[in-house]
Amino acid sequence: MKYSILLLLLSISVKSFAVPNEGYVLDTVIWGSNKIPVCWENLNDSNGTQRQWVRDAVSSSWENNSAVIFTGWNSCESNSQGIRIQVADSGPLVWALGDGLQGFHNGMSLNFTYFNWGQACQGYEEGCSKSIAVHEFGHALGFSHEQNRPDTPDSCTDSPQGTDGNTMVGAWDLTSVMNYCNPTPTNVNWNLSSTDIVMVRQFYGDDGLDSVLLSGAWRTLTELGSMSNDDKRNTLIVEMSIHSTNSISNLQGASNDTLIAYGFITQFLLNYHVRSSYELGNMSMDDQRNTVIVELHIRIEMSISELQSKPNHELVKLLHHL
Repeated sequence: MKYSILLLLLSISVKSFAVPNEGYVLDTVIWGSNKIPVCWENLNDSNGTQRQWVRDAVSSSWENNSAVIFTGWNSCESNSQGIRIQVADSGPLVWALGDGLQGFHNGMSLNFTYFNWGQACQGYEEGCSKSIAVHEFGHALGFSHEQNRPDTPDSCTDSPQGTDGNTMVGAWDLTSVMNYCNPTPTNVNWNLSSTDIVMVRQFYGDDGLDSVLLSGAWRTLTELGSMSNDDKRNTLIVEMSIHSTNSISNLQGASNDTLIAYGFITQFLLNYHVRSSYELGNMSMDDQRNTVIVELHIRIEMSISELQSKPNHELVKLLHHL
């Protein structure tokens, strides 16, 4: 079944609905990992700018607000898994929700030129491409159209499309990026509603403690579901004490943001085989930061001085885009 985004005309009038917010999820297709591979079926230099628009929009929305990390973003191989994106001048769509896209050839289609479809986006290509990408990646996470919900009010006149979800969290959400009745014009609608954020965190974890514990395979989604925030923080402290010379008492004085950033720095050094677990256990967190700065300098050709000026959370963003 196709799921195609209905282009909202850029001159759409603003509608007013006084209703509470939430989302619509097909919970049987939620990905089993928060790390989801992405590749391009027809990657070429001519659409590099547009591909970066998509990546930036997905990063600033679903990734920045949850534990989801989309990885890869390279050219698809014949056996590539995850989300496989085709670029075509036709209506954007996905052919399945959630992990139904696993390894599906041309499973997602995105439009960058808008000559044959969505001509109203001409002149607004960047905004439309970002908005549409956020919507389609919402489907790729397992989220159905909001107007498909049985409690959709009569004031929303857009017809249901695609497969319904099976889990409603709260009441209907006008401002969801998954809602065709959302009054925000397509060329500026790539920001998640507050309840899009609630929805993605409920099924994929939050953007802080959950994210770093999942990314390091230090806890599973199931385990996190039964842990308090204090339990998650203490778990991270123990892991960081194992993988550095910093003591538990020293780490207990650090903020969550500091612990989370250092957790991702440690994981990069492990996952990219820059340092072994034993070597990390003999390094301070500052030593690990300096090692990451050198690695980023080599990999992205940014100067050491510029990297040294960045706080840890900005270094982590660079690491996530490698």
